[in-house]
Amino acid sequence: MEIGAQIRDLLASAGDLWFVAFLLQGFAIICESAKPGRVAAEGRSGPRGLALLAAVLSLFTPILLFVHAFATAGGALIIVVAAIAGAIVAATLIGWMLRLVAGDGVSLLARAAPVLSLAAFALALYAGWRSTFDILNFLVASFARG
Repeated sequence: MEIGAQIRDLLASAGDLWFVAFLLQGFAIICESAKPGRVAAEGRSGPRGLALLAAVLSLFTPILLFVHAFATAGGALIIVVAAIAGAIVAATLIGWMLRLVAGDGVSLLARAAPVLSLAAFALALYAGWRSTFDILNFLVASFARG
């Protein structure tokens, strides 16, 4: 089966909300990667409050996207891993390039990153709650049986 057909099957089986959450997470990664480095942000401590919550939840969003896509894609593991890993690497590189080109002009993106991360997590949780719950339920039941 060709790659284009596999991607179309993945998008059809995972759903539109999954795809929107996937794109939103990609843009959140771009914004996060475009943040100025520690030297430019010297004098400020690490993230606190909403920014810290968004940073932690942004780590779980790709996992939620992966679990839902894997559960609904009929086990097409290679295309799911390639799509999510490729998007993370591409978004990170785009963010780095924006930071290099724009310099201090990316402060708006840096301020938007926590909000976008929270929105992407909420949408990924909403889009994939059922498949994630089913997989967790299966794992708990299989461990309980022994």
